[in-house]
Amino acid sequence: MQTAPSIPAETANHVLWHFGHGGYQPGSFTEQLIRAIAMADMENKAKLAEVYPDYAAAVIAIEYDPNGVTNLQRIARGEAVAGENPMSQCPEALFNPDTGDLRRCVAPPGGHDLHQTPDGTEWSVPVDSSTEAPF
Repeated sequence: MQTAPSIPAETANHVLWHFGHGGYQPGSFTEQLIRAIAMADMENKAKLAEVYPDYAAAVIAIEYDPNGVTNLQRIARGEAVAGENPMSQCPEALFNPDTGDLRRCVAPPGGHDLHQTPDGTEWSVPVDSSTEAPF
């Protein structure tokens, strides 16, 4: 299982500002980068994450993690050390190709066989191809 990229305090502050949860305004390029990541579908979010992993992780966290704002605020205040990332560590997500929605697993960090979205939808990986995703 992979871990989420580390999010620096400056990145957390920039993303929090963009979404109206405190923080401080980034420069114009970074402001446009955050806007692009936020507007992108999941395929393009993944492409942007290859080059800007910390910004992509922070945007995805604030959009899909029910504790994303709180966790980013904690990082922004310096309450998380550089190597520590309080974001959910499970990289799995349930993607709905019809709507473009990505519902991230919010199960506690660490190994688990059953994944769960914030709304309670559960699934396992790999999804059995003989069953349909619960959309």
